[in-house]
Amino acid sequence: MNSYAARQVLKLGTAVSTVVLFSVFGISNLSKESASTEHVHNADKNRGLLYIVAGTFATNLILRIVHPKSIQKAVDSYNENIAGKNVSFNSLNFSVQAIPGARFIKVGLKFNF
Repeated sequence: MNSYAARQVLKLGTAVSTVVLFSVFGISNLSKESASTEHVHNADKNRGLLYIVAGTFATNLILRIVHPKSIQKAVDSYNENIAGKNVSFNSLNFSVQAIPGARFIKVGLKFNF
C-alpha cells in the first residue's frame, strides 16, 4: 500500500508541476517585452523550462498508462488473509440479571473471527 500511495503522490506531483511550469513558461514568453516586434527573432526565454515541462508530462503520462502492480498485490494479500480465517459460532450467552425491583434477561451470541 505504501508503494501505491507513493506512486499516487508522484502522479499528482508531476501533474501539478507540469501545469505550473508550463504556466510560468507561457507567462514569461507572453510578456509585453517579449511579444513586441523588436524581439521576434530572439530565442524564447526559459527554453530549458519547456524541456522540463515535457519531461514531467512524459513521466505523468507513463505513470497513468502503466498500471501499478503494488495495489493488486496488496488486495490479493488482504483477500488471502481473510479467506484463511474462519468465522465460527462460539456460544450462546443467556443470563438473567436480578436488579432490586426488576429482572433483566441478557441474551448474546459469541463468534470467533
